Amino acid sequence: MKLLFIWVKEYACLKDKKINFSVSPRFDFDYKSMTLTQISTENAFSLFPLSEDSCIENISAIVGKNGSGKTSICRLLYETVFYGHVDIEYLFVYQKNDALYLASSYDKDNIRTNITFSDARYGTGFNVLYYSPFYFNMHRMPKMGADTMSFFKDVSTSNLMETSLKNDKNARLDIDYQKTYTVDSRTANAILDNRRCLMFLTKLQHLSKAKSALDITPPKSVLFSIDKNQFHKFEAECHEDTSLRKIYDTLKANTRSDIHDKETFIENLLLAMFCNFVTTYHLETRQGVHDAIKDEYCARIEKGYGENKNGVRNCLHSIFKNIAVLDNITTELEYPINNKKQCAALDFIAFIENLADTCFKNEYIVLAIDDTEESRSVTTLFETYQIIKGTTEFLRAEFFPALSSGEYSEILLYARLMDGLDEILQASHNQKDTLIFLDEVETTLHPKLQQRLVYNCITFLEEFYGSEKKGKFHVIFATHSPIILSDFQAASTVFLANDSTNFRHAQTFAANIYQLYNDSFFLEDTPIGNFARHIINAAIKEINDCYENPEKTLSERTRRIVDLIGEPVFRNLLKARIRN
Repeated sequence: MKLLFIWVKEYACLKDKKINFSVSPRFDFDYKSMTLTQISTENAFSLFPLSEDSCIENISAIVGKNGSGKTSICRLLYETVFYGHVDIEYLFVYQKNDALYLASSYDKDNIRTNITFSDARYGTGFNVLYYSPFYFNMHRMPKMGADTMSFFKDVSTSNLMETSLKNDKNARLDIDYQKTYTVDSRTANAILDNRRCLMFLTKLQHLSKAKSALDITPPKSVLFSIDKNQFHKFEAECHEDTSLRKIYDTLKANTRSDIHDKETFIENLLLAMFCNFVTTYHLETRQGVHDAIKDEYCARIEKGYGENKNGVRNCLHSIFKNIAVLDNITTELEYPINNKKQCAALDFIAFIENLADTCFKNEYIVLAIDDTEESRSVTTLFETYQIIKGTTEFLRAEFFPALSSGEYSEILLYARLMDGLDEILQASHNQKDTLIFLDEVETTLHPKLQQRLVYNCITFLEEFYGSEKKGKFHVIFATHSPIILSDFQAASTVFLANDSTNFRHAQTFAANIYQLYNDSFFLEDTPIGNFARHIINAAIKEINDCYENPEKTLSERTRRIVDLIGEPVFRNLLKARIRN
C-alpha cells in the first residue's frame, strides 16, 4: 500500500495544501474547478519496493520547522478516515496492488478527472500505526476510529502513558490512587515499556539476520523483582477488620525478609500475588464485580488458609489452589469468574518454583537474554505474567547492564512498533496493509543512531514481518534531521515551508549532510549555535572598530575568541583584519 496524495482545504496550519508522497504516480488538485489530474512522471525511478517479495511498498519523509504541519498530516488521516469528521474538506489517493483508490469529503461524481479509481471503500483499505517519543496530553489519538474494520493504533508516549494509567489502576471511589500508591502514568508506562522491550529482545535473539543487521547490542540479562507497592496498595484498600486483612497480616508477619534466597523470594512473590488478586477481584468496583463473586472468593481464600497454616508458602499454595476451580459460581451472574487467570496463576507459581537456585540472586530473579533455554524462559514468564497480572503490576523488570538513554530509545522504538503491529495484524481483516507514521523519532537518538535509523527500520520490518505475508507497509518519517533526509529521494520527500523559505537542493539522496544543514530550509542563519554567534558578533564589532580607528587596541579576550573559532576560513579572515 502506498499513500500517494493528500489535499486539504484547511486543517490546522495546512491551507490548500497539496502533498505528494511518492516518486510516481503524482497528482494535482484544483478545488476551484474540482479537477484532479495525474502529473506526468516519465523516466521516474523509485528505490521502493527493494525487491518483488519486499513487504515495504514505499518510504517517505516529511520535513519542516516546528508548527509547519508534520504531525497535523497524521491527525488529518485520523480525523477524516477513521473518525469521519464531516467539517474537513479533503481528498486522498492511495494505491494497493496496482489499483488506485480515491477518498474525499466531496461527492466523487463532482470531481472532474480522467483517472480510473477502484470503487472499494477507502476506510477498509489500510491501518495506521502512529509513533512519537514525546508526551503531550492533548495530542493523543485513539487506536481505532469509526471504521471498526481498520485500526488506528497509537503507540506514542502520550497515548501509552495515559492509557497505561487508565487500564492498570484500581479506581476505588474513596481512594486517591496516585497519592496513595505513588503509581502515576509515567510509572505505569515505564513498567509496560520494559515488558515491550523484553519481548522485542527475546524475539530478536531468534532472528539471526535481523540481530546482525540491526547492530543492536542487547543487555545481557533481565532482573525481575517484586513490586512491593502491592503491599501498600492492599493495606490502603483492605480494612483492618476484614477476614482478608487478618489473613494478610498473619502471612506478612511470618514472611521472611532477612535472608535473600529462593524460598524468601517465592514467599514474598506469592504474598504480592495474593494482594494483587484480592485488590483486582475482591475489592475492585470499576469492573462491576458481583457481590456474590466477592463473597465466594473470600470464602475460598479462607478455606485455603484454614486447610494449611504450616508456613507462608504452603498456606498461599492452598489459597491459590482453592480459588483456581474450573466451574463458575453461578450461571446467573452477569460477570462470571475468569478462570483462565486463576489457573494461569498456578502455572506461573510452578514455573517460578522450577527455576534453578542459581537464578535467584539477592532480591532478584536473574535470567539471561540470549539464544538459550534460559532466554526462552524469559518469554514464557512474561507471557504467563501478562495473563494473571491484575489491575497493577506485582513484578518489575529491569535490564542489566543498564542501557544508555539513546540505546533504550532505539530498542523502545522497535519494541513499541512490534507491540502495535502484532495487535494490528492479529485483529486486521483481509490482511490489510499498514501505514507507519514515525513522528520526530530521531529526537532522542545520537547522530550515529540517526544514520542507521532508516536502514534499521527497513530491516526490522522485513525480518520481523516480511515472511508472515500479512500485508505490506508504507513508512513515513516526519523529521527535523538532515541526516535522515539524506536517505530519501527528493521526490518522495514532503517539504513543508512558508512562502519565504524554500529548499534549494534538487537532490537529497546521499547528499552531503553538512550542505543539507546549511540549507536555509533548516537554518536561516550561519549553521552555528546562537551563543557562539552572539560572542563572535561582539568580537567582529570590536575588530572592525579597531580596524577603522588605529589608535584603539584590540582586547586580549577578542584575540583569544578568534583563536577558538573552528571554521578555518572564517578564522583566518578575521585574523587578517586584526592589526598587529
